[in-house]
Amino acid sequence: MHHSRGISSRYEQVVRQLYHINAFVPVKLNLENVERLHEAMGSPLAKLIPNRLKNQENLPNNFCLKSDSKPLMSDVENNHISTQRNKILCESYSSSLDISSKVNEKMTNMKIVHVAGTNGKGSVATKIAKALENSNYRTGLYTSPHISSFRERMQINSVPISEEEIVDILPKIFDACEKHKIEATFFEITTCIAFEHFSRHNVDAMVLEVGIGGRLDATNIVSPSLSIITSIGLDHTNILGNTIEEIATEKAGIIKPSKSVVLGTNLPYDYIKDIAVARGAPILQLLELEEEDYIKTVPQNGQMSIDGTNDTIDLTTKPLFDQFDIENMRITKTACNYLVTQLGFEIPHEALQQALYARPPCRFEIISKEIKVNDFANQKEVKVEVPIILDVGHNQPALDYMFRKLTSQYPSSSGYTYRILIGLSKDKHIQLCLEKVKEYIQDGKMIHFVQASHPRAVNTKELTEEAKEIGLLVPNENKSYESVSDGIKDALKMTAEAINNKQKEVLIICGTFFIMAEAREALGIVEAHDSKIIEEVNGTQYKYAQEIFGPPSPIKR
Repeated sequence: MHHSRGISSRYEQVVRQLYHINAFVPVKLNLENVERLHEAMGSPLAKLIPNRLKNQENLPNNFCLKSDSKPLMSDVENNHISTQRNKILCESYSSSLDISSKVNEKMTNMKIVHVAGTNGKGSVATKIAKALENSNYRTGLYTSPHISSFRERMQINSVPISEEEIVDILPKIFDACEKHKIEATFFEITTCIAFEHFSRHNVDAMVLEVGIGGRLDATNIVSPSLSIITSIGLDHTNILGNTIEEIATEKAGIIKPSKSVVLGTNLPYDYIKDIAVARGAPILQLLELEEEDYIKTVPQNGQMSIDGTNDTIDLTTKPLFDQFDIENMRITKTACNYLVTQLGFEIPHEALQQALYARPPCRFEIISKEIKVNDFANQKEVKVEVPIILDVGHNQPALDYMFRKLTSQYPSSSGYTYRILIGLSKDKHIQLCLEKVKEYIQDGKMIHFVQASHPRAVNTKELTEEAKEIGLLVPNENKSYESVSDGIKDALKMTAEAINNKQKEVLIICGTFFIMAEAREALGIVEAHDSKIIEEVNGTQYKYAQEIFGPPSPIKR
């Protein structure tokens, strides 16, 4: 720590102040704060001029949300939904509908895509935003959490918000909170920054990723043109509920009366269908990918380059996609087709095709790093290229997706072995995550545990004990690291030595978002990165602070 170091910029000062709020005001799921804050800031979303779509006047009336819209009970009865489920669906939604309607009635002309889901929501949001950007629409994208810079969270056409604009907007929000006595949380304030940023630049469309859940998430004050739920699994159970149905109810809170919704396949479809029917929300059928949707080559790291300079690989010689990639692409294609056919956007096929391959950082991101090792056989130092995969798979379903993709691209039948460095958060099913790791890596010597510098991080001792319970014995030297960086250096060295000894080893760095900033820095990845002044958060030992959740408390349903 460097407590004596002074704050060198106003940006550092205001973001550190925001991080202090994060440290001392835990996340609370409700819409009242963000609705009040939005009003106190002059309702920035209501200031947006209706975007430049050619066929808006021809849209059917049922695509506009009326402020007095109610769930369609007759549809519920006609579909024989049980009385008890109907009560859960309607009561759980009524509070969010009442609060958000004040904001919704001012935003009926907004073109917003709202994306929720346990896994895949960040990737789908990125793909849709890229399709609109590629089609020359000014597109706001709001995602969370960030990897290396706070500014990543709110982007317009792939450009993060500037430090100068943060410095201008954030103090105004602080003042509004103080003046109106709004105890806003980190995420609520961050969401308001995004809304103000998008309003100032008069975006043509917004793509919003839900932070957690959906029904009571700060993003859910909007009236979207289209809602999307990518998948549902057991995650954040201490916040959202202990069953798939409870979690589904929360995520389905983004489904609005008469507004269409896209559903992935990895979720309780019939349960969510009942909710959609109750609200008169049409469910769009997922479109299949056609041969012309694929491009011949993509960058080696699996991500599209803005300037096209990335090395490419031939799709006919190396499998790049698994069923989960394909599903995210199908959801994106379905959403974009709706934007074109029902909302008047013009998205050329090439723009969509390129967007289908877009990914956020650390979603099975493939890189390589040159490492020097001692070649004792030839008594000299040699350089070895180590293949590395960065992935924010941090729950059991996401790790399952990651390992399936890994074994498809680097099959053990071809001699590949896997070394993994992993850190997890406390609100996950740790044992389920480690059981998934064990399915593919049985040798504890190939596993490295690290602890993120974050209050939600699971310490390496607990990870070791959980691993031991399922028969994974991780040696002490693979878990006694003082930092994520130290763990990465050790794992890199071991993988490089294995490769130098003619083994086909791949290093996977995965788990919580909160290890990724330090991991990318340790790997020498050059990108926008907040300074240590910001990351330290004065008075705490947590360097990479992001959302902090309060003690578990059941959500009122």
